[in-house]
Amino acid sequence: MAVLMVIWIALWCVILHSIASISLRQQKGNEAARIRALHSTSVIHARQTSPAENDTCLQRHTVETKMWYEGVVIKKRFTSVMWPNSSQLNYPRILLICVPSAPGNKSSRQIIRRTWGDQSCFDQNDFLLPRVLFVLGLSGNTTQDDGVRQERDKYGDILLFNFDDRYYNLTLKMLLAMRWVSEKLPSVSHLLKADDDVFLNPYYWMVKIRSLELTWPNKTPPCFMGNILRNTPVLRTGKWGVTEKMYSHPVYPAYCNGPNYYFNRQAMLAVLGIANTTPLFHLEDVFFTGFLATEASLPRFSVFWETLSVTRGIAAGKIQSPVNRSFLCLTASEYPAQKWPQAWHLISTHRAFYVLQSKKLKLFRDKDKIFW
Repeated sequence: MAVLMVIWIALWCVILHSIASISLRQQKGNEAARIRALHSTSVIHARQTSPAENDTCLQRHTVETKMWYEGVVIKKRFTSVMWPNSSQLNYPRILLICVPSAPGNKSSRQIIRRTWGDQSCFDQNDFLLPRVLFVLGLSGNTTQDDGVRQERDKYGDILLFNFDDRYYNLTLKMLLAMRWVSEKLPSVSHLLKADDDVFLNPYYWMVKIRSLELTWPNKTPPCFMGNILRNTPVLRTGKWGVTEKMYSHPVYPAYCNGPNYYFNRQAMLAVLGIANTTPLFHLEDVFFTGFLATEASLPRFSVFWETLSVTRGIAAGKIQSPVNRSFLCLTASEYPAQKWPQAWHLISTHRAFYVLQSKKLKLFRDKDKIFW
């Protein structure tokens, strides 16, 4: 009888163990499916891709970041791969212009190199030396990615990461670019972020940055500067749609509109420190210049990109007019890329105007244009 009892108990133990194993496998399968869904539908997509075998001189950095997925914070580790020659950029007077770009946007990068990103248009007489750094991920298309590597080798102005390059990774792209700058370019103090479809005026940006330094001659505070948007309603659908689980408030804090804004090194280090413990948010401008800047109590200075008269003046070929030269950037919808070369020629041949402007600056003391 005792033997039968032992056999009976052992049989039940086997059955219970089998049930537990099946349940555990189901849980693991559900978790795997959830992680797969993260890669395809999450706000931040950080699937690691493999570098090409012929990339032999890579600098690898393992990065752990956090991402939202249906209101749940998930940690993700991946390796970023970088190629640019940092020794050519690591100077105090460099104005580093970080330009997030997609692998397929070669034509946009080329026209930037021929216009406002042309290094030959700036020299030691300028307050700062603008240098463009394109920031890209990989597309997964072998032909396209090989083309990016060839472009990188030819121009030396591409910072390349081995993750899927897509719109919802823009925040991750800029975060990794900032981390790279903080580690590899310790002398760089001034940075701009610009989309690859905006017509930038680095000369007038230098006027604004000079004004900041004259306002605080001893030490410029950590800050952002750009076209400030206030009380912007949160969209719940569409390209910029945000669920209530991700952000429940009806409006965003004041932030710099994404196509173009300035930040100094102190501000970059401040937001990086907070970003290490903050889940990424897919709207890059709101994340860095809104959420993180507000949490770090960083001032944001309001400067307007352009006016309607500027756009009309340039369109009419009247860039010689001082008012038509006083702009920071024009968006592609207002000024298409095919018109950039002619406008840039006119701007770059009137550099004396910007040198004069920098000598009669208005200081940033207007409290109505400072947001905390």
